[in-house]
Amino acid sequence: MSKGTVNAQERGLGSGIATAVKPLPAGSGVAILLGKGFKSFSSFKLRNPERFVLLLQGESQQVPATPPQPSQPGPSTQLQTPQIPGGVPVRAGSPQARGRYVVVIDPGHGGSDSGAVNKNGEEEKTFTLVIAKDLGAWLQKQGIETILTRNTDTFIPLTQRTAIANFDHADVFLSIHINASPSPLAKGAETYFMSRQATNLWSKQLAEKENASSGGRSPDGNALSMVLWSLAQNRYMAESSDLAEAIQKRLNDLLGTKERGVSQAPFVVLEGAEMPAVLVEVAFLTNPHEAAQLSDSDFQDQVAATLGKAIMDFRAKHDGKNPALPTP
Repeated sequence: MSKGTVNAQERGLGSGIATAVKPLPAGSGVAILLGKGFKSFSSFKLRNPERFVLLLQGESQQVPATPPQPSQPGPSTQLQTPQIPGGVPVRAGSPQARGRYVVVIDPGHGGSDSGAVNKNGEEEKTFTLVIAKDLGAWLQKQGIETILTRNTDTFIPLTQRTAIANFDHADVFLSIHINASPSPLAKGAETYFMSRQATNLWSKQLAEKENASSGGRSPDGNALSMVLWSLAQNRYMAESSDLAEAIQKRLNDLLGTKERGVSQAPFVVLEGAEMPAVLVEVAFLTNPHEAAQLSDSDFQDQVAATLGKAIMDFRAKHDGKNPALPTP
């Protein structure tokens, strides 16, 4: 990141994990005052524009009902605390209020994590990136701002993918994957939204596989953390379900396959999302017919357009509606 000064104002964050952000003398930086609930932290950088994201972890964060706003307009350091297990999300500055509609697209896997691999050596990570790029281009033509969690064959930890969506105040987070099964007859699309309890055994096993392959872990924590997490996610449960239904319907029509359905499962990549968030398994890489389709550029374009139309369906239904804050 380039050197310079930080123009920031003091801001209260509540209590628990962090209590306040304060500027240091002469614009040399900012100090984050930690609370008794703080446990650990991690950080990473984002590009275009360059940003530094600090992820604070802990429990029992209580945030102000209305986050304080800077008294004077102008450039400042934008500090966003991504949602974490045991925390309560702060979603500052809705994209709608700024005249933006932002979709963060997550191409599943990447780098050392290949995802599913079929007998021909074709890798899930390759197809997810192609479809994600095509989807981003399709949405941009509709005037939608898009951000990809990865643009190259790079490994990105699961929690950082959601943090990117939170940091950029996304309206929608979509994680794209390709399915696999021991049976070559398994076919069709599946769409998931987040829950700590899986809908069925298949959903549970799929979530465990996806979490483990990308170095994740099953969402867990103490009873208090689970209650706080549920309060935070309940804000978007209905919308995530609507988005999943829109995607599933469109993909069923495209693939001409039997309804595999919308399910819930504890996917780490969806945990902590401060917006409607869905994971889609587009097709089966282990099904010879669907694997051949996935290798066809025209079909890849069709999948991207199908996902894009589903997002537009969802936007048309929910645009301008902000979920109410949960009552503790």
